[in-house]
Amino acid sequence: MIYNFDPVIFNFLPTRWYTLMFLLGFVICLWIFDNILRKKGVQEHKNISSNFFLFAVAGTIIGARLGHVFFYAWDYYSHNLLEIFQPWKGGLASHGGVIGVLLSVFIFIKIYGKKYNLSLWKFLDSLIIPSLLMSSFIRFGNFCNSEIVGTQTNSDKGIVFCGDIYYASDRSNMPDIYVEKIGNANNGSVPINCRLVYDKSNETAAKAIFFNLTNSSDNLIFNDYELQIMQNNGKWEYSKTGIGILRHPAQLYECFFYMFLFIISLFLHKLLSKYKGLCFALFLGLIFLFRFFIEFIKMEQIESEKYMTLNIGQKLSIPIVIICFFIAILQSKT
Repeated sequence: MIYNFDPVIFNFLPTRWYTLMFLLGFVICLWIFDNILRKKGVQEHKNISSNFFLFAVAGTIIGARLGHVFFYAWDYYSHNLLEIFQPWKGGLASHGGVIGVLLSVFIFIKIYGKKYNLSLWKFLDSLIIPSLLMSSFIRFGNFCNSEIVGTQTNSDKGIVFCGDIYYASDRSNMPDIYVEKIGNANNGSVPINCRLVYDKSNETAAKAIFFNLTNSSDNLIFNDYELQIMQNNGKWEYSKTGIGILRHPAQLYECFFYMFLFIISLFLHKLLSKYKGLCFALFLGLIFLFRFFIEFIKMEQIESEKYMTLNIGQKLSIPIVIICFFIAILQSKT
């Protein structure tokens, strides 16, 4: 399958699908969280959910940003400190986001716990359910953005992610982009033809896009031949043939698994709620246990991970899974 989808929703409003999924996920999860509290008979559930919303957003964004900075890219940011405060340039880490949310929960309970008669474990048990759905939304946003892609499949199955073409293009002068299969897939790759269609002659811009792709894309490999140029119906078309790398849609694997956990949690949380903290520990542990294994078929996030037996994401997942395991054991006995 060739996935040729613009990561940006509108050219005049450069908002990516990931951002939309992130915001939409928060709104829907806030509604689910409020309903869970209401069904549990929590008084003033509206005030609790609306007040916590600000804590959750701040904790997620700040935690995810600092997680990326310190876990993955401190060598760069230590020399570019101001860019730490520019998350719109890219760079969020899910492990940092989890830490940020947990800290926001502790702070929220510290401030509002007595006022609303809140229990930390019961709060976390309620929060983990919409968090599973939020995780699914985020990974679907990653898929839409053609980011956090999987490794090459080495078969005739997989997805060619074409987002690199859009990232390599000048958004003030975006062509219509077409990527077509021109041969049979084999051993993790497929012959492709990429066409850039402009309303006016723009050979310089087309050459710049293919040059950028040649130097930066791991998903699309183009030949060194000259551009094929055509004029058709008043439009100018610039094309090159090449190879598309067939990859695992690792983002979708995670998306579907987290959605599965979310559905299961809706049926099990009442049963598990008799043990404070068990629902939270069980599902958070399953998220990162799956994350540990899915990393084996995901591309490295940074260059140094190529030389690691276990990558950074796996190393960060291990302690979370262990802690959740012990919490589940202890809380199931109380």
